[in-house]
Amino acid sequence: NPNAVKQCTPYKKDLPDLKPPYVPKDKLHQKLRYVLEHMNYVLAGYQSDKIQEMVNLLIEITSDPRLPLLEFNELLSILSTRLPEEITQKISQLISNYGLNLQPGIAAPAFPAQVIASTIKNYSNNLDSDSANAFNAVVLPILELSEKYEKG
Repeated sequence: NPNAVKQCTPYKKDLPDLKPPYVPKDKLHQKLRYVLEHMNYVLAGYQSDKIQEMVNLLIEITSDPRLPLLEFNELLSILSTRLPEEITQKISQLISNYGLNLQPGIAAPAFPAQVIASTIKNYSNNLDSDSANAFNAVVLPILELSEKYEKG
């Protein structure tokens, strides 16, 4: 029955002033995401008067040895419930040891990305094919992040 359908009416009031979106900038890896998103907009053709500021911030962030630590901790917090306890503990231990070895004024140790990747691959090799496929699908983000930091 077309008469039973309620007709929509156009919105005639003024829209509120939009404020800039909230961008969490308190953690290094979150700042990196913000800077990369901003730079991608610039590369897509949008204008920005903050290009030099963003480039300097990008250099500062990527030079900080805490960046891989924060990225892996974030990823593990998301995936830890889907990973076997043994793998979660081994990766957490490797990341914790790296974090403990970070000392101000002392050259940062190499991030154990290769060790993390080999730990995951060794565990996967000991599984049957169906379980290995499911496991590899879950750990793919960790392996991709490990690959990103393999060479420092």
